[in-house]
Amino acid sequence: MNRDLRDSRPIRFILASASPARLATLRSAGVEPEVVVSSIDESAYHERSVSAQVHGLAQAKAQDVAGRVAGDGLVLGCDSLLEVDGVGYGKPLTADRAVARWRQVRGKRGELHTGHALVHVSAGRVVGRASVDVPSGIVMSPSRPDAMFPSASTPKPWTNSPELVTSWFCEFSENEPSRV
Repeated sequence: MNRDLRDSRPIRFILASASPARLATLRSAGVEPEVVVSSIDESAYHERSVSAQVHGLAQAKAQDVAGRVAGDGLVLGCDSLLEVDGVGYGKPLTADRAVARWRQVRGKRGELHTGHALVHVSAGRVVGRASVDVPSGIVMSPSRPDAMFPSASTPKPWTNSPELVTSWFCEFSENEPSRV
């Protein structure tokens, strides 16, 4: 089903994510989405590559939330992982894990993979899908952890998305580092 471009009624835009960084990015672009967190268990997904992992998770999150949408809407699902030496890293969750991870990757080149999936729902059923993973090449800083972390004594920063944590470690990015 194609929407008539002369139809000026707003379409619902739904973010299938609990990420404060994703919500802030959309809001800074002038988009005020509904937020509906997906019920996908990320630990149950194991793909052959980091790119396939973020792509698959973004699609699964968007599809999960799209299944709960009545009427019309666009549902955006996202996922991010940092890849260094072929290993995918998600949220470190604690300051100790973040420091250990930094020690593993300092001075190395990596890719920040961010998968996006958009699902179009019309009259309560899926009528279209699009998805993409666009990696950003980065070089991890060789600096000392205590000079880089905003608050090593507070575990809260380590529950943030990989792209936000990566920004504290990143010395160089080939693409937009705030792309979430």
